[in-house]
Amino acid sequence: MNILTILSPLSAWLVMLSLGLGADTRDRAAWRHELSARYWLGVYVLPLLLVLACAGSGLVSAAGGLGLALCILSGSGTSGVAWARARGADNHRITSRLAGGALLALVSMPLAAAWVTTDALGVALTVFVTLVLAQWLPWQVGRWWKARRPLAPQALRRLEQAASASVVALIVVVAWQSLPELLAHPRLAAVAAAVAMVLAVASAFDAPAKLEAMGVVKNLTLVTLVLTQSDAPQDAMTALAAFGAVMYPAAWLASRGGMALTRTAAPDRG
Repeated sequence: MNILTILSPLSAWLVMLSLGLGADTRDRAAWRHELSARYWLGVYVLPLLLVLACAGSGLVSAAGGLGLALCILSGSGTSGVAWARARGADNHRITSRLAGGALLALVSMPLAAAWVTTDALGVALTVFVTLVLAQWLPWQVGRWWKARRPLAPQALRRLEQAASASVVALIVVVAWQSLPELLAHPRLAAVAAAVAMVLAVASAFDAPAKLEAMGVVKNLTLVTLVLTQSDAPQDAMTALAAFGAVMYPAAWLASRGGMALTRTAAPDRG
C-alpha cells in the first residue's frame, strides 16, 4: 500500500460527495450534450487511432499501447471535476460527462484488457465495482444527504474546498511518482505526451461548457486496478505512469486554450 491507494479513493469520495450535494435531479437534458460526435471523435477515436498507429509501427510495444488505450477508455477522472467546477461548469453537465465515460469504460475496458488476459469477466467486475464504490456511491450519498438535511452554503463550500485540496495533493503525488518512469522511457513518454496533446486540443473546444479538463483528466485509479487485476506486462504500467505525468499539464493547456477560444469568439457574438 502507498499514499495513492489512500489519497485516490479519498479524493474521489470528496469530489463525488460534494457533487451529489449540489445535484438537481429535475434536469435530465444535460445528457443530450454528451452525444456530440465531435466530442467522441476527438476524445476517444483520434487518440486511439494514434496509439494503434504507434503500436503498429513498433514505436511502442503492444503492452505500452494497451496501457495508453486503457487510459483513454477509462472515462473522466474525478480530479477533473474540481477543475471544471473552478471554471464554473454546470453540475448537470459534469455528472453527465462522468456517467457517459463510466458507461463506455464498463464496456470497452474489459474488451481491451482481454488482449493480455483471459479473465475479461474479472476485469469487467473490477471496473464495475470501482465505478460503483468510487463514483456512483458517494454521489448517491450526497443526493440522499441533500434531500434529508441540506448543508448550509458555507459548509458545502468548505467541503468543495477540501475536495479541491485533495485533488491538488493527488496531482502532486502522481507527478512525483511518474517522473522517473517518464525519464527512463523517452519514446513511450513522447507517445503519451502526443496522446495528451490530442486530448487537450479536442477538449479545448468544450470551452462553452467549461469541461475542457474533463476530456483530458482520465480515471487512472481505474486503469491501475485493471492492469493489476489482469497481471498486465510492465510496459502497460509504464505507459500509465507516462500518461499520468503529462495528463495534468495537458489539462491546464486545454483550459487555457478553451479560455482563449472563448475570448476570440466573444466579439463575434456582439
